[in-house]
Amino acid sequence: MKGIVFIIFGSLLALMLHAAAVSCSRQETGSGALQSAELAYANSHYDAAQSLCDKLVNDQEFFSSLNTDELCRLALLFVRLAENYGDENANTAFASKTLDAAIERNADSTALFLARAPMEDRARLSLISAISESRRNPVSVDSLEYDPSDSIIIY
Repeated sequence: MKGIVFIIFGSLLALMLHAAAVSCSRQETGSGALQSAELAYANSHYDAAQSLCDKLVNDQEFFSSLNTDELCRLALLFVRLAENYGDENANTAFASKTLDAAIERNADSTALFLARAPMEDRARLSLISAISESRRNPVSVDSLEYDPSDSIIIY
């Protein structure tokens, strides 16, 4: 009798360990990780949201699996995290990188996402969009003309 209980207990333990190993394996998609990050953020679990967002942007397989809309949502999530949690500079840089990727994939869909975003989010994203635009199209200092006669200080 003791042997049967031991076998059943051992089998259950092995099954539980296998289930834990499978659940921790890399079966999550980029889209699923983004949904998990958005849910974590909505529930004020900023640490979990930050971790998932970092995973999405640093893992090329996950990052490349995101469509334009998902990249825009990820950029918005990075902007929100920059305001509420974590390293503001790093999150802003990741938001800009993510928005750049969305524009590169489909500029029209990205513009549509920005236009349809709620006003508060649109304000956040417009700043990131300006940063992204300046990174994509830098202005040469040589092309700027300086006219000393327009200056308040006359030399």
